[in-house]
Amino acid sequence: QTQPTMPPAKKSKQRLELVAGASAKFWEITVSGSSTSVNYGRIGSAGVVQDKDHGTQAKAQAFADKMIAEKEKKGYSRVSSKGAGQAASKTTKAAASKGKPAGKPETAAREEEPEDEEDEEDDDGGDSSAYLECTTGGSSKFWKIERDGADTTVTYGKIGSAGVVQDKSHGTVTKAKAFVVKMIADKIKKGYGHADEDGEEEEEEEGEEEEAEEDEEEEAATAGSEESVYLECIDGKSSKFWKVEKEGSTLRIAYGKIGSAGVTSSKSYATPQAAEKDMAKKVAEKEGKGYKVVGSASSGTKGGNQKTNSEKGPRNLEKPCFMPILSDFGEQTCAPRGSKMLGWAFLPEGEKWPTCGSCERPMPLFVQLNLAEIPNHPTLDKYGREGLVQLFMCTSADSCDTWEPDNTSSKLCRFVAPSQAGAVCAASEALDASFREGKKIVDWKIEPDVPNFEEYDLITGSPVDMDEDDDDYPQGGEKLGGYPSWVQGVEYPNCFKCGRQMHHLFQIDSEQNIPFMLGDCGTGHITQCPDHPDVLCFGWACS
Repeated sequence: QTQPTMPPAKKSKQRLELVAGASAKFWEITVSGSSTSVNYGRIGSAGVVQDKDHGTQAKAQAFADKMIAEKEKKGYSRVSSKGAGQAASKTTKAAASKGKPAGKPETAAREEEPEDEEDEEDDDGGDSSAYLECTTGGSSKFWKIERDGADTTVTYGKIGSAGVVQDKSHGTVTKAKAFVVKMIADKIKKGYGHADEDGEEEEEEEGEEEEAEEDEEEEAATAGSEESVYLECIDGKSSKFWKVEKEGSTLRIAYGKIGSAGVTSSKSYATPQAAEKDMAKKVAEKEGKGYKVVGSASSGTKGGNQKTNSEKGPRNLEKPCFMPILSDFGEQTCAPRGSKMLGWAFLPEGEKWPTCGSCERPMPLFVQLNLAEIPNHPTLDKYGREGLVQLFMCTSADSCDTWEPDNTSSKLCRFVAPSQAGAVCAASEALDASFREGKKIVDWKIEPDVPNFEEYDLITGSPVDMDEDDDDYPQGGEKLGGYPSWVQGVEYPNCFKCGRQMHHLFQIDSEQNIPFMLGDCGTGHITQCPDHPDVLCFGWACS
């Protein structure tokens, strides 16, 4: 007997966009049978995708209707697939016609400098892709980055899965390369290691290109083979350097504006002789373009990393940040209004433990800061010296959009006045055990901090190349004050009361002192209005 053919699953899609002020975001949901797929992010990006099975088509559709209604309450508007992104494009064009970049403060407006031609000429693919894995502490995650010119593509997720894909355009090859290097360094600091995509860890290759059977003649040719050449090109429009160093069978190249550390890349050859031949060829090509040999790159008399006091860039804006020192077993000794992370929280009188407005699950406490206990340093006076700062946030993956600074449904970032009556409330038993175990902030470690190159540009109106010593700044991890360690770009929100740009108060990093990953190793920031200290918000971004 012939089995009846099942009808295809009903499929529908709805896209909404929010284009207002500095925001240009989209949110899209697709219902396919009993499943939903939510895609959200900034207009123009690939966004983040989250899938969920609801058991029945009716429940899936009800979930979609509820989420669409919530988005419309937040100011999102429905758009057709043909009109997707057009509102953001019009906003950008309108701002451009007024001489201002869309979504940026008026004081930050400036003309984009033409890209250094060296970015394209020397884009030999160095640092163009990397694959890393993290398999420690029960984790089984991968992270991959690919660079194509000035664009990068990041893929991340559980090993064996297709992962989530995020695309980003950086404007110039130089910025794209710097982003690749920074993100790889960040991943390694967080326990990731380079690996082959089939799962086997890569072995270090230092010296392994020289086979054991190399004869004495080739060994003699490599002995003392370290060489370097430094060239400059200075004319009415340019002030650039280019240098090459040969060590054995490896060439290391750096180039950029004179006075900067420049962009670096390296390339290995089969033999030292092949490296030397290509080095001579590259030097000749530069001389043909007007560069002049002015000395050895290692001589110390010339070099791209020598700066005058006026060229120190972000270090001119150095200020301290304060890293919390935690006691894992100090929660019991913490006063009800004490500074802490995780565990119980001080709640105003009559208030129950906060729950998410979208999924209705309890939200763990991320941090509670007593402003009367923060270090007595003039850079922290702007936050005020009394009251509590608290952050509760949903950790569910049910499309609660916690990354949005203006989302007050799935997180509670607030100020509690010192006069507010209340008491300690134990963390909800429905929370994971790792969130119920609190940590007391027992002290603060002061560290220097500087802005990243983009924020420095916005503050001063002068673009700058980061010094190689600035790669570790801004400081990562949890910190009070200092400069935000932005992942995707400078994104200070505006106060909903007065519209003024808010300032950074506290930073939270993925899986540092918090047992939670913000997207893919993301970083979040509590910000505060300078004129209304009780107005706080929290947003995060990942690569």
